[in-house]
Amino acid sequence: MSYPIIICEDNFVQLQRMGSIIDNYIQFHNEFFNVVLKSDNPNEITEYLEKYSIQNGIYFLDIDLHKSINGIDLAEKIRTIDVLAKIVFVTTHDEMAPQTFQRKVEAIGFVAKDQDPDDFRKEIQDILALSQKRIDEVKVIKNQDDIVSFHYDNMAYNVESSEILFIEPSPINSHKLELYTKSGKFEFYGKLKEFENKYSFLVRANRSCLVNPKSIKQVDFNTREMVFDEGLSRYVTPLKKKKLKDIMTN
Repeated sequence: MSYPIIICEDNFVQLQRMGSIIDNYIQFHNEFFNVVLKSDNPNEITEYLEKYSIQNGIYFLDIDLHKSINGIDLAEKIRTIDVLAKIVFVTTHDEMAPQTFQRKVEAIGFVAKDQDPDDFRKEIQDILALSQKRIDEVKVIKNQDDIVSFHYDNMAYNVESSEILFIEPSPINSHKLELYTKSGKFEFYGKLKEFENKYSFLVRANRSCLVNPKSIKQVDFNTREMVFDEGLSRYVTPLKKKKLKDIMTN
């Protein structure tokens, strides 16, 4: 299994410098890594991700790209497509580091360009080794059922199962589904039955609702009300109540 590497840097010299360091490292670890794209254009990065649905990628991003979006904006877009992405910021703008935490892009590294060349090289190499280790650790405990994937408006999304509350048809458009998560709601075209067949952790609570039992905060089996969050609840039918109760008590 090789891990795709993508570099986005608007300075050609810096782009070549990073590419050379990574290429040299790959010579001794060629079974693990593959540089799939080097670009100075963040739009080219997102187009590539959407086209090839890259997963488990390692991304080296400059923050100040002198384009309509910066490296942090790009990191946010990457995260919606490649949920397990390992993101590394390579920049002279270390004052922007707090923004990467505020915007929850979960960077694995923050490398200063203007440090000693040998230290710069070693830091890049150490991050590659750490990225491989982290991805391998996650893959041991995860399988395909742990990530729910869907497409909408030319964008691909991957959502971890632990973030999902429930899925139900849109009350406005019967061809769309609404996916409720701990952080918000997604709307996209799809069929409830397809998600029920594909993702075993989702349980049918009623004719028009698939729930993630692990995200239910409480259930009143007398009223059959399932509470997911304050002000957010759904009901399980009498026929499905026993199955849900067994799942939640075992």
